[in-house]
Amino acid sequence: MLLKSLPNCSVFSQNGYKTAAIVVILLFLITGCNDKKNINAAIQLCALHQFDEDFNTPSTIVDSNCSFSSSLGDVELRSSDPLMPVEQPISMHLRTPSETFIVGSEITGLSMYMGRIPVIWESIGRNLWQADILLGACTDPKMIWQLEITIAHENEPRGTEKVHISFQSTW
Repeated sequence: MLLKSLPNCSVFSQNGYKTAAIVVILLFLITGCNDKKNINAAIQLCALHQFDEDFNTPSTIVDSNCSFSSSLGDVELRSSDPLMPVEQPISMHLRTPSETFIVGSEITGLSMYMGRIPVIWESIGRNLWQADILLGACTDPKMIWQLEITIAHENEPRGTEKVHISFQSTW
């Protein structure tokens, strides 16, 4: 009986394309901030206050969770708040390999498209950088983000290396 009445339903008549478009849009909106995606290597960043003394010593990397490899050498990242709360200012410090500089940097959402957040690093010492960021809020309380840092060697500024660091925010 139900099947006989469907062809007469106005939703399924000449508006079939509209119905399909609405269904596709609704599915996109429902899955837009899905935390079930396979996102690897999302870590909790290291705190600045834990390693203040060692951070200024370029000879050692204290914690492997703070260090990320590149072909130019290890990059070390620390955050003023490792939980990375949304809509709150966060200060990040970065140590790059010797004789390198930062070409550019941005943060993008992996769990959900959130646009691109430019990250402006300021030099605070030889191979030491500092940036202040503000992450946007998402419907996912544990959003996965990716920080991309492009670095280059001082003697070969055209040969760049991209370092990708995935992390999770909270709210």
